[in-house]
Amino acid sequence: GAVIINIINKKATGKVDKKSLLLLLLCALISSTSNIIDKYTTTYLEPIQVQFWFLLFLFVFSCLFFIIESIRAKKFLIQA
Repeated sequence: GAVIINIINKKATGKVDKKSLLLLLLCALISSTSNIIDKYTTTYLEPIQVQFWFLLFLFVFSCLFFIIESIRAKKFLIQA
């Protein structure tokens, strides 16, 4: 997240805009959540269960991304 802020904020003013700060905080929140989930999955779940849940969430997030982008572009990319 800090690297992204340095890339986005190319000015040498030392100020950080709200979008960059929000991105940094979101990155830290996702990272800490990932660490907690990783600790839980390595302790209580079998590897095949971890793979199932990973693929399920990947599918759900991919579908959500597709729907959001289709709505934003005001057209669906796949037509029957």
